[in-house]
Amino acid sequence: MPEAGTPELSFDAFDSALQVAKDSLSSSESLYVPEGHAPGTDVGVRVISNSPDLAAGVCMSLLERMPKKEPTSQPITVYVLESSVESFSGYAIEEEGGESVSAVVIMGKKPVMNLVTAGVELSLAAFEADAAAAEAEA
Repeated sequence: MPEAGTPELSFDAFDSALQVAKDSLSSSESLYVPEGHAPGTDVGVRVISNSPDLAAGVCMSLLERMPKKEPTSQPITVYVLESSVESFSGYAIEEEGGESVSAVVIMGKKPVMNLVTAGVELSLAAFEADAAAAEAEA
């Protein structure tokens, strides 16, 4: 899965795909929004999808339960659009308030769980690299 800002995926192409996913999801008949921790961490993940099967899979095999609390933004947000649009997968890491956050976009006729898992794992690896770079600068 390519990262935005690399030769494989420009920021413009990622931003365009993210906007298509958000627009399409916001007009979907049903949305499924599981939340939990990334496996083995306390990093929050929110998955927004129009696919009930994928949402169930995320709950059963990827996300770990997290304590109940008031809704907040999560460091990793995964947008999964099941649609006849052109297949796409990619992610972007940004800084918000001094913290790294990730947006992952997956679109296609039948999005697969492996792409969701890859997006979360790549985001976690990027967070670790950002933390290591910040520590080296300090």
